[in-house]
Amino acid sequence: MSNDCTICLKKVYITEKIEANGRRYHKTCFKCSEKGCRLNITNFQSHDGHLFCQKHVPRLHAIIR
Repeated sequence: MSNDCTICLKKVYITEKIEANGRRYHKTCFKCSEKGCRLNITNFQSHDGHLFCQKHVPRLHAIIR
């Protein structure tokens, strides 16, 4: 595992590190891709490699014919 942040690609030091889904992030980079909401390890959702809060995570819509 790299010591670089998945978002900004800069080195992540132990005091500013969040690990989620096998990836490392700075605490300040760990935010919703849609609206920039602050996330933590208990409230984030991951979709296609992007981070989302529970409110902004993309929803699948069924097509009914």
